[in-house]
Amino acid sequence: MKHTIKVFVFLNLITSMSLKRASLGENDKLVAVSVLYRHGARGPSSSYPNDPYLDVTYWPNGLGQLVDEGKLGQFNLGRWLRNRYSSFLSEKYNASELLVRSTDVDRTLMSAGSNLAGLYFINNPSHEWKNGLPWDPIPIHTVPEYIDEVISMYRYCKKFEQLYTEAINSDFYKQLSVAYKNLFDLVSDKTGWGSVDLSQLLHIYITFHIYGTLNPSYLPDWANEINGTELAYLAGLSLARATVTKDLQRLQVGPFNNYLNSHFDGVIEGISAKFLMISGHDGTIASILNAYGAYGYFPSEFCSTLIWEIRKNQAGNHYVNIFYKRDDSDNLVPIVVDQCSFDCEYVRFKSILQPITVDSAQWLKECGNDDSD
Repeated sequence: MKHTIKVFVFLNLITSMSLKRASLGENDKLVAVSVLYRHGARGPSSSYPNDPYLDVTYWPNGLGQLVDEGKLGQFNLGRWLRNRYSSFLSEKYNASELLVRSTDVDRTLMSAGSNLAGLYFINNPSHEWKNGLPWDPIPIHTVPEYIDEVISMYRYCKKFEQLYTEAINSDFYKQLSVAYKNLFDLVSDKTGWGSVDLSQLLHIYITFHIYGTLNPSYLPDWANEINGTELAYLAGLSLARATVTKDLQRLQVGPFNNYLNSHFDGVIEGISAKFLMISGHDGTIASILNAYGAYGYFPSEFCSTLIWEIRKNQAGNHYVNIFYKRDDSDNLVPIVVDQCSFDCEYVRFKSILQPITVDSAQWLKECGNDDSD
């Protein structure tokens, strides 16, 4: 069995899905936006046993923490969002316009703060908070990961764990170590792990990506022996395992789908902030894209961003467009959900995702957790 690597063919064809698309003056009105981005560049949080650089000596901010390059990347993303939505968001923060959520992890919370500093970068002295201070504190909401089934998707679900165990033990995943034997053997031999599975290949991919981005001298000599395309594909497969079936998608992404739809419904009804910002992880983006049928089995870059835009046409109907901003360029890839093409009717969009959409109360029932869980 082979998986065809989905390639976002639009990536090099669409140089910019019109940064002016969100400006005023169009016949259709932009009414709601949600953005979900991966945190900025960070230090490694885990690595292989033989790695001499997994040490706070080399990462003084702490393992897994946002580094300066990550702060700057998020700041620049905030500036990009300001450019795109300059006519949609006020220059000065307004609580009625913006809601920010983050997972309860240092690097995502710091990424949200850095992004907001760019989004509300103060050029106008009248917007300064006090005494010439060129910043404005903006609230970032979060909940502990162990009770967060919506954004971090880490809350324990008994049924999910059972289905996930069945999925990762399927013949397809077992055969990968045979199909990519050279890669598995190399990693096993060089890292000190002994036996290797997809999760460990994901760790290798992330660690090498961090070192290659921040300090290539930290890469071991044997990194040159690895087929980078194969490693990226297998890392992407590892991230996609949580949503490999419809049942898993419902339990992994269902609460997020419900939260997003409920928020957009609230905007349309005039009771929710029109701009929703979410600071998350590569796994968050992979799970959502895979549930949409639009994951290319390639891990997201730091600061990669999913964008949902809701517009209202002259007939009073709402439609949604989804974009994926993979890197720090202006390129946006349109995301199609189950053949619901560009300008997808919002009602149809919700209907398509209904089987993998579930509110938190129903999610808990379907999980079948014990009272002690």
